[in-house]
Amino acid sequence: LFFKEKYRLSANYIFYPASFYPHKNHIYILKVLDYLNNFHNKNFYVYFVGTTPNLNSTLTFLKKNINQLNIKKYVKFFDFVEDESIQYFYKNAICLLMPSFNGPNNIPPLEAIINDCPLLYSDIPEFKEQFGNLVEYIDLKNPANTAKKVINLFEDNLYRKNIINTQIKYFENWNED
Repeated sequence: LFFKEKYRLSANYIFYPASFYPHKNHIYILKVLDYLNNFHNKNFYVYFVGTTPNLNSTLTFLKKNINQLNIKKYVKFFDFVEDESIQYFYKNAICLLMPSFNGPNNIPPLEAIINDCPLLYSDIPEFKEQFGNLVEYIDLKNPANTAKKVINLFEDNLYRKNIINTQIKYFENWNED
């Protein structure tokens, strides 16, 4: 409860912890949010947690698009979140939506799985090599389809539980390699 009061989080949010660089593809999430709220009449939020490098034009670009898409009240930026609080962002999110162009050795997907947060991950061969059929993949050219997946995660508890249970299987064969 303390964490919800401190960060004032909505019950209906997408989570993405990543510094604001172009290859992290935050703009994709804004497009998904636009579909969710402006086409499907949802009131979903997105919470970005990450550092902002100096003179970062990516953040300026994102804020411009937020205004153009008329979703400003649904987007919140957090520069830093304590380690003991970050798990609550995962545990209470609809999903971790990670449309990154780079990887596959990213920490947030592992944190999402550990914290029972459904993971929607870029449909990139390296990511598929890492996770196989254990996570839900997104087409980076189709934010409308991703919006439908987010709605399903929010509205269909069985679908959500199946994804979480499937993700957990990833750690059954986890080892140093």
